[in-house]
Amino acid sequence: MFRRIVTGLLLLAAVAGAAYALGFAGPLVGKPELRQAGSPPPINPASIQRIAYNPDSYRRMAEDGRLELLVNDAGHIRVRDKQGDFVWRSDPDTRLEPDLKGLWKSNADSPFMLDYVDAAKQSTGVLINTANGSDAKMKTTIAPVEGGAELTFDLQTLGIRFKTVVRLKNGYLEVSVPSDQIVESAGKQVVSVWPFPFFGAVQKQALQRDGY
Repeated sequence: MFRRIVTGLLLLAAVAGAAYALGFAGPLVGKPELRQAGSPPPINPASIQRIAYNPDSYRRMAEDGRLELLVNDAGHIRVRDKQGDFVWRSDPDTRLEPDLKGLWKSNADSPFMLDYVDAAKQSTGVLINTANGSDAKMKTTIAPVEGGAELTFDLQTLGIRFKTVVRLKNGYLEVSVPSDQIVESAGKQVVSVWPFPFFGAVQKQALQRDGY
């Protein structure tokens, strides 16, 4: 009796499977085709032209009763106190710092620093890589928004793109990096973004006396 029940269940399962294949899956002819999403071609950094920006291309993007916001074509910012005429800047004059060379100089010349993970370098033990606008051959786009500007930084050699929004808000500067506007390439993922890491840095030549 038990054997008959098992045999009947197996026959019922076979009939149900055949009915599903004929009714929903369509005719079974040959092997199903496997489709793979095409991966983008690898980026050749040498083929990307470096863009030269005019450091003196500052233009006013916003102002309120106390502050004035200026942005240049490279994405650097300056904020001027309209009462005391003091200017905070994100682009320290590296020509006045002869000891500043190599990576630190390129970091100071960049409006951001970015940490990312490169899957291709995991086997070397290098977990976190740091990039700036210079070594990534940055392409910058500036667009006005209410109260400030939206800066789009395209790191062409990495295939990473992100936006930074700067706004004046009742006497202070607001800086944001929208997470939903970060675009990553295959194998490279953003860990952190440091917008304007040298903003407000005081240079030695600007000090009137020793100390702080």
